[in-house]
Amino acid sequence: MMPSIYHRWQQRLASLKDNLLNKLLLSKPKNVPASTPSQSYPTIGRYEIRAELGQRGNTMVYRGWDPKLGRDVAIRALLPSFSVTNDFYQRFQSEIKVIAALEHPSIVQVFDFGETDDHPFVVMPYLAGGTLERRLAEKTYTLRDMVPIIKRIASALDQAHQQGIIHGQVNPGNILFDGEDQAYLSDFGITQFTEATAGEGSQDAIQLQLDYISPEQAAALKAEDAIITDEKSDIYALGVTIFEALTGQLPYQASNRYEAALARITEPTPQLRSIKPNLPRTYQALIDRAMAKNPDDRYKTATHLAQHAEEIVSGRWYFEPITESLSTTSTSNPVDPSPDNLASPLTAEAGSVEKSIGRYHVQEELGRGAMGVVYRGYDPQTNRQVAIKVLPCVFSFAPEFRQNFQREAELVAKFNHEAVVRIYDFGEHQDQPHIVMQYLPGGTLADRIGKKLLDLRQTAKIIKRVAAALDEAHRRNIIHQDVKSANIMFNAAGEAFLSDFGIATILEQTGFSEDTAQQVGGTPTYMSPEQAEASLNKTPYQPDARSDIYSLGVIFFEALVGQAPYPNPTSYATLLAHITQPIPRLSEINPSLSPECQKIIDRVLAKNPAERYPSAGAFAHDVIELASGRMLLRRLTDDLVSLN
Repeated sequence: MMPSIYHRWQQRLASLKDNLLNKLLLSKPKNVPASTPSQSYPTIGRYEIRAELGQRGNTMVYRGWDPKLGRDVAIRALLPSFSVTNDFYQRFQSEIKVIAALEHPSIVQVFDFGETDDHPFVVMPYLAGGTLERRLAEKTYTLRDMVPIIKRIASALDQAHQQGIIHGQVNPGNILFDGEDQAYLSDFGITQFTEATAGEGSQDAIQLQLDYISPEQAAALKAEDAIITDEKSDIYALGVTIFEALTGQLPYQASNRYEAALARITEPTPQLRSIKPNLPRTYQALIDRAMAKNPDDRYKTATHLAQHAEEIVSGRWYFEPITESLSTTSTSNPVDPSPDNLASPLTAEAGSVEKSIGRYHVQEELGRGAMGVVYRGYDPQTNRQVAIKVLPCVFSFAPEFRQNFQREAELVAKFNHEAVVRIYDFGEHQDQPHIVMQYLPGGTLADRIGKKLLDLRQTAKIIKRVAAALDEAHRRNIIHQDVKSANIMFNAAGEAFLSDFGIATILEQTGFSEDTAQQVGGTPTYMSPEQAEASLNKTPYQPDARSDIYSLGVIFFEALVGQAPYPNPTSYATLLAHITQPIPRLSEINPSLSPECQKIIDRVLAKNPAERYPSAGAFAHDVIELASGRMLLRRLTDDLVSLN
C-alpha cells in the first residue's frame, strides 16, 4: 500500500470511525439550562432547544421541542463556525427535498428544514429507543429477533431504491428504535451534512463507511478510483450488519480499518460458526448471498433478503429460491415516484386551482363532507405532496374552538404509528382552520368495497394494521370515534392507514352538528349502539374504546358482503337499527361465508360492550385465524373428535 494513501485514510478514519447519529445518541445528553420565568429556551426557527445530544465536526444534533405541534424533535444543524457557500446551500436544498419526499413507515422522516443565520438545519422525529449499535454493545441477537428489524429496514431500502435513492451508509448506527421498539432507517444521504461533519476530504471518501464497504467499493478504493454506491452495496452493508448482530463482531478483522476493507476483495466470506459455533448452519447461506463478492450474486432486492431470513427462522429456508422466483413481480410493490412521492409544482396548463393555503399550493379537491373539504396540495419547502383538510369556517367563530382544535391536533401529532396518517402541520388561513397531513394516493377502503368484494386475506391484512393503530391509540387513551371505511386509506404500496383521529371530537366539543349523530362524533352507519343511543336521546356520551372496536366490526361486515349491517335511508333509522335490530345473518346475504365468520361478527357487533372483543388486536387475531384457515381446521378437528 502506498504510504500517501495510508496516511490520507488514517486522517479520515477519525471522522468516519463511527456514524454521526450513533455517536450522538451514545453521548450523554448535555442539558441546556432550564428556563426560568425570565429566561426562555434558545430556538432554531420555531423549535426550542432542550438539550445538546452531541457534536461532530461542524454539526450539532439537539433534542428539541416543537411548541406548535407539542412534540419532541431531533434537530441537526450546522454550527455558526462552518462557512456555508451558496453552492453548498443549493446542493443541500436539492438533496433534502428529495429525501423529504421519501415517505415510508420505517424511514426517519424529515419533518421540516430551513435556515437560521444563513445556516441550514433539518428537523426529524426524536426516537428515544437508541440505535442498534448501542444495543449490540450489550448483547448479540438471534436471527429470529433480527427478522422484524430486517423486514422493516429492507422495505425502506427497496422503496428508496425504486425511487433512485441510495442510502450509502447502512450500518447499526443508522438503525434507530422508537419507544415501541420499532426499527427505523436514518441518515439517507444528506451528503452536505456529511461533508461538514467529516471536514476535509473527497466526496467519495466522505460517503464511504470502511466497516461496511462492499468488495467492489474496496477495489475502487485501492485503485483510487471513484467509489460507486448502488442498490447492491446497500444490500451488502445490510448483510454485514446482520453478521455483526449475530456474532458481535465485524466479519473482517485486521490491524486497521483500511486493511480490513481491502480484505473483503480476496478473503472468503467469514463463517458465522467460526465465531459462534452454536449458530445454526442454515444461517450461513443468508450471509454468503448477502455478502457475495460479485454484486450479481447478491439478493436482487433487500426484500428478498428479508424473506430468506424469515423462511430460515420458520424452518422453510429450502423454499427460498421458489419463493423468490414466484414473488419477483409481486413483493417489491413498485412505487411510481413522480405522482405519489416526488411532487412537482403544478403549472397553469395542468388546470390547477389558483389558490394557496399558507405555504401550501392547492392542486385539486379530493372530497368534501360535514367535516370540511380535503385537497391535494404541494409543499414547495419539502417538495412533497400533502393532503390538506380545511374545516368549516364556522368553527373559527366558536369561542372554544381554537383551544379544542389545537389540543386535538397536538394530541394526534404526538401519536406516531406506522398505520396512522401523519400530521405535518396545522393552523388557520383566512379564518378557516386546516390540518396538513400525509398524502396517500391509493384511495380509501370505501372506494375499494364499492368496486368489488375484498378477498378475505386482503381484508385480514387491512384489519390487522388498523387494529394495531387503534390498540396503540387506546393505550394512550385516544378514542377515534369515527372509524369507517372512508377513513382507511392506502399508500402507493397498498398499505392501509387510519386517518382523522380527533376530528370527530373537535366537532363534538365545538357544538357543530349537521344532524343529531354529530353531537357525539361519528358516522351513523358505523356507530355503536351506545353511541347511537346517546345521539338519539341527545345525552352526554363518554367515548369508549369498545365503540371503536364495534365500528371496525362494521367495516369487516361491509368488506365481507359489500354492504353495511343496517342500511337505511335516514340517519335516524340507522341509529335506531343499531340499538334494536338483531345482528344480521351473513348467510342471508352471502351463503358462501362460513359459520366462523358469523361467530366473529356476533361478538364484535354485540349490543352489550362487555360482550365484545377486549381489544382491536383480539378481534384482528380471530380475523387472521379465519383467513388462514386455522379456525375452520379447528372446527373440523373438533367435529371429528366429537364423532369418535
